[in-house]
Amino acid sequence: MLQDKTPEDKMLKGEIPEDMKLNHKKVPGRFPALFPGYFPALFMMIMSCVLLLAVCTSVLSVRAAAPTGFLFDDAGLFTESEKEALAKKLDALRKDKELDAVIVTTNSTEGKTARAYADDFLDDGGYGYGDENSAILFLIDMGGRELYISTQGAAIEYFTDARIELMLDHVYDRAADGDYYKAANVFTDDARMYMNLAPGREPLTVSRVLIMLFISCLVGGAAAMIAGLVVSKGTRVRVHGGDYLVDASVQLVGERDILVNSITTSRRIETHTDSSSGGGGGSSTHVSSGGVTHGGGGRKF
Repeated sequence: MLQDKTPEDKMLKGEIPEDMKLNHKKVPGRFPALFPGYFPALFMMIMSCVLLLAVCTSVLSVRAAAPTGFLFDDAGLFTESEKEALAKKLDALRKDKELDAVIVTTNSTEGKTARAYADDFLDDGGYGYGDENSAILFLIDMGGRELYISTQGAAIEYFTDARIELMLDHVYDRAADGDYYKAANVFTDDARMYMNLAPGREPLTVSRVLIMLFISCLVGGAAAMIAGLVVSKGTRVRVHGGDYLVDASVQLVGERDILVNSITTSRRIETHTDSSSGGGGGSSTHVSSGGVTHGGGGRKF
């Protein structure tokens, strides 16, 4: 008597039991139920990928939009209205000039130098606009009584050593007088001004204008003196014999002019091949503890 084949026997011989065969019948209005047991797992996998993509996109957009803020008044030097005004100016610098400008006040640099503290603040905060990683930071260290400006990326080219020294000149008196809001305000104004000027081009200040006028007067006066000497040396004097003789003692039958000598004065005009006006110099750089190249400078107050 033959026994009915078990499902295991059928599978060993390559046969598919009836209860394990797939239902290929189409249900109107529904997707063919080829793999009915796999849809929940497939759905969860798709939703996980979508969620992961959304998280990554949001993280990248936040990184590109703004790091963690641009004004950090840890020393409590500004009023609320002053903070609001400074924050607007810093935000405008980012939008208009593609520059991350940061202002930081602190009572302690945590054992670091002012330069290291400022550099690390930029590095750790993820600052630096766009592919050029352009950023500048103004630090007011109340504990060490020091002002420091740190730059990175494209800002290093715009904020040269000479320009940073001028910026420190502008903020120093305000900080020394205790007007820290004015110092920070001047910093933002200077940052915008120098971002409007190509590297190597310097703004015309009152002192620069006076120096240029003084040099122009010297050159003009020297040129006038030289011209006067040339004219006086080349003048011909006409002399008559009757001026030195007794009347009617000598009869003058003819006269002629003789050029005795002439003097020609020349001077060399200096020419400059440098196309920049006002110079501006370059930027000295250093590498922070995070391996990022920075420029900058500071001053005690």
